[in-house]
Amino acid sequence: MLSRRAFHRLALAGVPASLALAKPNSKINGVQIGAQSYSFRDRSLDEAIKGMVEVGLSECELYQGHIEPKDGGRDALRQWRTTVSMDVFKDVRKKFKDAGILLYAYNYSFRDDFSDAEIARGFEMADALGVKILTASSTVPMAKRIDPYAAKAKVYVGMHGHSSTKPGEFASPASFEEAMHGASKYIDINLDIGHFTAAGFDAVDYLKKQH
Repeated sequence: MLSRRAFHRLALAGVPASLALAKPNSKINGVQIGAQSYSFRDRSLDEAIKGMVEVGLSECELYQGHIEPKDGGRDALRQWRTTVSMDVFKDVRKKFKDAGILLYAYNYSFRDDFSDAEIARGFEMADALGVKILTASSTVPMAKRIDPYAAKAKVYVGMHGHSSTKPGEFASPASFEEAMHGASKYIDINLDIGHFTAAGFDAVDYLKKQH
């Protein structure tokens, strides 16, 4: 007669290792740690998810480069964005769910040459992925174009800053304030404290003021 412990050992021996692994949990002392999949950009999406599980990450902001085609040029990419089936994004959502990783945001960087159709599709992609946050390396003028779509979809768009202080780029507190002035609550800040510091600003002081 098998003991309960021996039975479980035998049962687990027949389960693939990937299924026998515990779900990742990267909440440390009450603080949730996650990563953008850009940190795993040297590998495919499947390998990136595998890497996150291996290091125990349980939340992810998905980098658009892990879904979008890399070849074909700007026109081909625009065509893909405006015609791709949302089933592609639903399948990606399932992969994260099966791995035990919460997909909480999608990085979709609205650039100045985006068509209205490309902007609209970003919010359809967010819906298919099951996220309520888009992050974007974008520009201040684009925030005004994005805002109506964000408000309609009730999806927050976090503007990601860089260390460049070129006109129109997000870097300074003033650039974020200009984008949010007169906008709905769905235009927000995705503060990269590394870039913010490199641009000569105090990230801790800014966070205290904006809390």
